[in-house]
Amino acid sequence: MRVEVATSDIEPRPRTIERVWTAMCARPLVSVFVAAMVVRVGFAVVSFVFHSVYLIPDETGYMSMAESISSGRGADAWYPGVGDRLFKATWVFSAPLALFFDVLWPSRLIGQLWAGLFGVGTAVLTTQLARQIISTGWAIGAGLMVALLPSQVLWSSVVLRESMVWFLLVVLALVVTALGRVSGWRTVALLAIALGSVVALGHLRQQTMVAASWALVAAAPLAFGRRRIALSGALATVALTGPAIIGLGIGGIDLVRAAAPTLNQTRTFLSVGASTAFTPTSVLQPGAATTTSEPGSGEAQRTTGAEAIARRATQTAVDSRGEVHSVVGSSDGSLYAFEDGLGANLRHLPRGLIATTLRPFPWEASGGARGLAAVESVGWYGLYALAAIGLAGAWRRRDVLAFPAVVSAMILAIGAVTQGNLGTAFRHRGQIFWVVAVLAALGAAQAVTRARRPMPSRSG
Repeated sequence: MRVEVATSDIEPRPRTIERVWTAMCARPLVSVFVAAMVVRVGFAVVSFVFHSVYLIPDETGYMSMAESISSGRGADAWYPGVGDRLFKATWVFSAPLALFFDVLWPSRLIGQLWAGLFGVGTAVLTTQLARQIISTGWAIGAGLMVALLPSQVLWSSVVLRESMVWFLLVVLALVVTALGRVSGWRTVALLAIALGSVVALGHLRQQTMVAASWALVAAAPLAFGRRRIALSGALATVALTGPAIIGLGIGGIDLVRAAAPTLNQTRTFLSVGASTAFTPTSVLQPGAATTTSEPGSGEAQRTTGAEAIARRATQTAVDSRGEVHSVVGSSDGSLYAFEDGLGANLRHLPRGLIATTLRPFPWEASGGARGLAAVESVGWYGLYALAAIGLAGAWRRRDVLAFPAVVSAMILAIGAVTQGNLGTAFRHRGQIFWVVAVLAALGAAQAVTRARRPMPSRSG
């Protein structure tokens, strides 16, 4: 007797990995959210158990300031003369943290979870941005890069503002993308979100706010085209107004005017005492300064606005030959001379670009955090290569990629002329990783498509 067997009964069932991938593609944003959340909560808990005080020294500034505010003593009680300015400069991150400490209890873990929330949000929004130009599977890949890259996990699982900066930049990218596709009240709502994001960036990292504002102005005509001149003008107005709202002038021009003459001094300041300094410094004998700088170090000193930069720029010292030098002071009383002028900035630019984008090199690995960063740098090189492939074809999708490309260039340019040590430069590089992830996913998708394209036949 002949037995008929259904074809589906003899075909192998999908493997577990295939079933999981199918489920992820059905819910891409949820999938990336879960992956990013699990790894950050896990890292935060383990880090808190073994480092309940801090893992990164700068965490103590945010936690001590928030605890002082939540207790009713105010930020200046934590750091007289500096605390209030630091609180204002990081208000978007620090004010909710102080509220959490007040309502719940002062704990590093609470601050870690607060920062982690925006790391998760950045991964999810990166996935959504990538979905505008590539298939769901590749978009998930872009989101998982942001969700799982070790440095992204680290900076967004400790009590630092980094992840909130990333999050707001991706928000602005999505706003630009959506503006060209909506009308009516939705346009007004998106412009309001753009304004709020620019203002919020000004209360997190002012130089990034300037980069984002100028990038919005430059990218709008590329993204919208000539047919949307009015929309480009509206977005430019919002972008330039945001910095003025927080007192930095139209488009942040007051900050630029104050910072531009002191770029060399800023680099030297960030290199003093840093084991990974890449800005050459010359030590002068202490005690000859005609003025003194404000006390303190760490995050409180690095978070500077136009007012603080102007105060630090007045220091001079006289060497043993009677020559006057511009100097910055260190916590041990030493004075470090720096060279003024445009020429010094131009000479530093190549060194700064290499340090900001490529270092530490693999052969610079020396154990510890620097060694781990050097290992991760190898992964960055591969992603840069894929991103270059994606960028080559980005003009066709400039409605999505114009702002990410322009803001990345501006952030790297600012970092190249202001950073003085590899630790800070490597951390600030994380501001553009969401762009690298999207472009790398696009480049990988294009490369695979070309590889699968059948070769033309040689026969006539």
